[in-house]
Amino acid sequence: MSPKISDEEKQQRRQQIIQAAMEVFKKKGYEPATMRDIVEETGMSRGWVYLYFSSKEEIFRAMVDALDEQNDQHVQRLLEETGSVWEALNVILTIQEQELEGNMDPMVPVLYEYFVGGWREETRRAYLMERYEKQSKRIHSFFQEGIKRGEFQPELDIDLIAKFIFGYMEGLLVHAQVLGGKNLRVKEQMNFLRRNLYDLLHVQPK
Repeated sequence: MSPKISDEEKQQRRQQIIQAAMEVFKKKGYEPATMRDIVEETGMSRGWVYLYFSSKEEIFRAMVDALDEQNDQHVQRLLEETGSVWEALNVILTIQEQELEGNMDPMVPVLYEYFVGGWREETRRAYLMERYEKQSKRIHSFFQEGIKRGEFQPELDIDLIAKFIFGYMEGLLVHAQVLGGKNLRVKEQMNFLRRNLYDLLHVQPK
């Protein structure tokens, strides 16, 4: 009989597989990477890895969920540390600006490879739509917190504003990958975005 392992150990092994897959995707990209690459990176047996995940795509989606959870935790910490939704938003935009100027997370191009490269696949396109809606709702909730605290008094639908900022940033990230951040006049574009958000959200002076 196989030895029983605790739920905590199962979770640790699952995270180990996800982390190993992330390293493989960073090195090779999504399409060239294989389950064999991931198994070798984990240091586990093939059977152990397949016990948790049946395919490279299943691991990738679990990794995306884990990254989203980390981002949610980061945003929550920012809100607690700054005590202001507008200040937290500016910190997030500054981080995005730094990435656009050359400090890009190596997972960003892998995410675009997966989503853009697979747009013809119905299941992947459906997953992209699901993720788009989730991300828009995250931004919507963030803005809603600003309204709740009396920092924002937008005249436009915040769902529309959320989709605007999401689409704007996605466009910049794609162009930064293809053209390089230096060609985008990043600082000017990000300042333009800040000014527009300040007006759209109707930020209230303290």
